Amino acid sequence: MISVVIITYNRKLLLKDCLNSVLGQNNCPDFEIIVVDNHSSDRTADLIRDNFRERLRLIPCETRLSLAEAKRLGLNACAGDIIAFTDDDCLAGKNWLKEINLTLSRNDFCGGPTLLKDISLPRWWNGSLNWMIGINTLPGVKFPPLGGNAAFRKYVLDRVEKDAPPRELLPYGEDNWRIRKALAAGFSLGINKDMVVYHQIPQKKLTLSFLFQRSAQEGRCLANYDKKTRDIAYNLFSIPANLLRSLFFLDLNRFFRMIVNLSYLINRLKRPKNER
Repeated sequence: MISVVIITYNRKLLLKDCLNSVLGQNNCPDFEIIVVDNHSSDRTADLIRDNFRERLRLIPCETRLSLAEAKRLGLNACAGDIIAFTDDDCLAGKNWLKEINLTLSRNDFCGGPTLLKDISLPRWWNGSLNWMIGINTLPGVKFPPLGGNAAFRKYVLDRVEKDAPPRELLPYGEDNWRIRKALAAGFSLGINKDMVVYHQIPQKKLTLSFLFQRSAQEGRCLANYDKKTRDIAYNLFSIPANLLRSLFFLDLNRFFRMIVNLSYLINRLKRPKNER
């Protein structure tokens, strides 16, 4: 059986579409859905009770948790020997569960493309920016599948979660950490181009202002979670390196990585000396 884990927070309408996409699968194996409501204030629980009743299991959080903590709650409730993750703003392709089952018949964990849904990218958009809005059209080992489209045999997660990092795990690295850890442990990753989910991206995220804000927020998170002094030097060196690469190779991603570096340094220097 496949257990599908979805973490949600204040996205009840998007969540409804997501759940319908999972429940409407073609030729799918047995599955269950575990929804962890991360202390939503938009009456997400009422929507689930009114529309889905016994078709899924709802786990309400009494307080807001980190993504890692919320996922561990979901994992502890799973009964399946395969555990799949998707996001509350994603739509599963019609054969998503079927393709997961097929891929994991010969691999330990797997992932597939995360594509845009019913929206066009602006003309200035560079493909190197896709990951910043949760898009990965060609996942692989170098650029792993995103957490919203990944599935694991339970024994993989049993092994990986034993070495789970602290509860303050950086939000931007939670999914990548799990996949990297599974690869480091020697588990095989299967990439299936037909194992597709579609990310519902609001138009406001396809703007330069959003990318600036997101990059600055990532830098703040890194500064708050990180305690290694050597990373100050790394980020300081990375600013001119990323600037040059963005200018010479016209790589917008490197420009925004420079914003992350700057934000990291500014916020790190704001911290009291005893916390640096």
